[in-house]
Amino acid sequence: MAPPQKTDYNTVAIEETGQEEAASYTNEGRWLVCSEVITVVAARAWEFSVPLALLGPPGPHASLRAPAALALATTLATATLAPRTGAWADRSDRRRASRVARLAQILGTALGVLGVASLVYDGSRQNYAALSLVLLGGAVESVAAVVSKNAPKKDWAPALFDGDELVDELSRTTSALATAGQVAEVVGPLLGALCVSCLGPRRGACAAGVLNIASSAPAQAVLDSLYAKCSKLRTPRAVREVVEEEKVNAWKRWAAQPSGTSLITLAFCCLWFTALAPHGAVLTAFLATQRADPELIAVFRICGAFFGFIGIAVFSQCSRVSTSDESVSGARSARRVSSLRMASLGALLFQLTCACLAVYALRDGDMVLVFCAAVACSRAGLYAFDVGYVELQQLLVDERDRGACQGVEAALCGAMELGLALTTLVFFSEPSSFVELAELSSLFVLLALVLFAAWLALYRIFDHIHAERDHGHAHTAQDLKRLAGDGRHVHVAYAGVKACARSSHGHAHPHPHPVP
Repeated sequence: MAPPQKTDYNTVAIEETGQEEAASYTNEGRWLVCSEVITVVAARAWEFSVPLALLGPPGPHASLRAPAALALATTLATATLAPRTGAWADRSDRRRASRVARLAQILGTALGVLGVASLVYDGSRQNYAALSLVLLGGAVESVAAVVSKNAPKKDWAPALFDGDELVDELSRTTSALATAGQVAEVVGPLLGALCVSCLGPRRGACAAGVLNIASSAPAQAVLDSLYAKCSKLRTPRAVREVVEEEKVNAWKRWAAQPSGTSLITLAFCCLWFTALAPHGAVLTAFLATQRADPELIAVFRICGAFFGFIGIAVFSQCSRVSTSDESVSGARSARRVSSLRMASLGALLFQLTCACLAVYALRDGDMVLVFCAAVACSRAGLYAFDVGYVELQQLLVDERDRGACQGVEAALCGAMELGLALTTLVFFSEPSSFVELAELSSLFVLLALVLFAAWLALYRIFDHIHAERDHGHAHTAQDLKRLAGDGRHVHVAYAGVKACARSSHGHAHPHPHPVP
């Protein structure tokens, strides 16, 4: 990856926030968590019930084509439109972007509900007009989720807790958001299953869709309340005054991040190419072919979620840093980044170990319980790395490009899911070939580890002085805010950065000093 270009300070305009009480998890953080739970629970209930409604009545005419078409439509929409959507959010006011995304999500769900309600089965024939409404609604929802689901934790939270003095509050809020999201991932499908079991597939899906629409109002109301209360959310993002810069697309902004976060995103997205997910359709079908009892499959999924909670809790403890005051600008954030780097590396190593153990158990041929235990344990590493990844994105991605980076991340994750589906369909459709598919999934975990290790090697934490405006490496908008006084600060930069400028007091760092 090429080293970042110089930062031109003349292209940056930053508006400082007024004086107000500092944000905290107890006040603002918990409201973000509340909004997250409301959004995710209702969305997961709807997403769980729609494929069951598209299957049609049980019997010989049930087909997987309609659910597969829905998955393809949502994945393609995300992969093609998510980066542009994220870039648009970067140029918009936070509340306006959130409201527009929420309205788009309501529209998509309404189209889906209308389509499901209109589905009429006549033997093996389906109402393709109604199916088209469901596919269109799913595509609209998936694109809107780039802002409505991801922005609170990847843009609103770091904006609320911006600054060295609030790093600990940001970490606490991020862990709480991850835990709440995991709870919602469990409760949502249970709620969807309850609707389907009580009302039937189609009526149950409609009920879940109406619930999803109704939940949008309170979830958005919480965000609106935070927006009105906190001036940091109302303050415009740092903007580039050079017109040509606005024409740069989301992919270029993502690749040009000064801290090299594109490598972390690639590592994270590799983990989406996996058949070793307890809730995955492929793994569930494979266990069924191995005559696993439904009760075992249910326990298996619950254990996966349980180990996810453990992973989040252990990661939060392992990544803690000292809260002692630091006189150097950016030092506390840098200490947090250093801790997150090592803890995230450990999470990936643990996940790779569990994946290899799962493959070994499969190859033995008579160790289904060991295989299930290894896959369930691997979720601890996955969700731990997810927490570290989100917090690294919060701290390192330029606030002017957070939406664009979210969109690119969603597009890459969608491409990985699509690649897994096509690979399974073309090369590993037989149950006997699931071992090879598991091996391929493990290789992608290894690739994620290699990419993350490459980021650790290529991007270091430097303590250095900027005594003049002209210097040899780029900064995020957050870094520019911290450049004050004698120009000394700490931040993540490319390891091949050139020497810093000499200070006016006659002392300087001829080369930036890496921070351990």
